[in-house]
Amino acid sequence: GLPATPYLDPITKYTFLGIRDLSGFIFGIMMPPLPTTNTPTVATHDDASNANDAIIQIISPLNIEATGWGGIVFGPQMIGSLIIVVWPSNGVGGDGKRKVLISPRIAIGNSGPDMVKFYTSTPLTFRKIDQGTFVNDTHVGATFICGGCVGAEKSFRFSDDGKGKAVFSFAYSAMPIMENSGPRDSGRYAVITDHRSRGERFGDFDVDLGKARNDDYGKLAGLAEGAALPGVGTTSLGSGKTTT
Repeated sequence: GLPATPYLDPITKYTFLGIRDLSGFIFGIMMPPLPTTNTPTVATHDDASNANDAIIQIISPLNIEATGWGGIVFGPQMIGSLIIVVWPSNGVGGDGKRKVLISPRIAIGNSGPDMVKFYTSTPLTFRKIDQGTFVNDTHVGATFICGGCVGAEKSFRFSDDGKGKAVFSFAYSAMPIMENSGPRDSGRYAVITDHRSRGERFGDFDVDLGKARNDDYGKLAGLAEGAALPGVGTTSLGSGKTTT
């Protein structure tokens, strides 16, 4: 695939490494800089530092009814890889705005309503950054710390020097998220609809993980909502729980 390249996000004013597709789909990633001490450059997954975290930005086009979803696949294909899916809530919250929902998924097949399952292999947390998280008439956007995503099962990981390369994929759908035996906005029970039903674009691209490391990581991460607790918060759906 094509290589991910740096782009300046006009909303947060920070530079990400990523892609900007002709469809309007945007993906960006920012990761902490390499340690400057003798600490390991590759941490174990239960390390308490931010070594397993990344800031992710997903901006995805919506249909004329302002519904749909967008996702990034931490692998060259959807089947068997960790997928992070974002979509706008159906209703509005107490502030009169629609929420942006984030859900970890894994695909076990190519088609059918039950082919994209809720991901439970590794506990993940999602802490949104308000400046880059929005819903409007044409797009849904989510900028967030993906806690534990690096090195998680079925995800990407660094090489021994703390850099390395990976192949990611993207997909989006103009079809709205569907309900299945639970609240549509809960994340866990939402059904991810087919991303090819209306000719939507999708594809893979190459990511140089070393180039995704950014000295500004701490500044942008500092804008994220409160402390990351597994499964707590409107966008922390790692354990299938959410608060509204």
